[in-house]
Amino acid sequence: SVSQLTGAGNAAHIGGLASFTNPGNNIVLDNAANTFNGGLALSGLSANVVNVGNLSFGAVDLAGTLTVQNSGGLLNQSAGTAVHVAGATALNNSAGNIVLTSSTNHFGGGLTLSGASANIANAGTLTLNGVTMSGQFDLQNSGGAVNQSAGAGYGISVSGLSSVTNPGGAITLDNVANQFIGGLAL
Repeated sequence: SVSQLTGAGNAAHIGGLASFTNPGNNIVLDNAANTFNGGLALSGLSANVVNVGNLSFGAVDLAGTLTVQNSGGLLNQSAGTAVHVAGATALNNSAGNIVLTSSTNHFGGGLTLSGASANIANAGTLTLNGVTMSGQFDLQNSGGAVNQSAGAGYGISVSGLSSVTNPGGAITLDNVANQFIGGLAL
């Protein structure tokens, strides 16, 4: 697996596109001072990424899981790229926005989000494993059902307007812990 040394002196500060390919193995980039400001492309089994500032995904293709802890900037993706994760995806952008709007994105093992606001696109069935937004939440899905995991830890709590569209597909958001404070548009 690709693993980063821990400690402030071992942080990655990359201004151009950083691309990590590790077929069948994990990618661990978890130094709290990392700055991947030129973009980040990932290919392998699972990835754990920590970043400070803006983080823009290039192509992401993971057979396992994706965990991202970002602070101090926007979490988005480069034009013409897709994020494909077969396992669970957890994206935490502290007080920042999450904008992953490629219509070819696929979060196969479920999606957990936290941050200011989120605008997400997904192709295929999508299971929400928890959403916490201080702003708005906008989801555009195609090609499968939208549902959510059961249990108190998997609720949706959004202070602003929540909008979920899924042309021709079912939408089931029935967790008793849900709080659509700013309203819900389907």
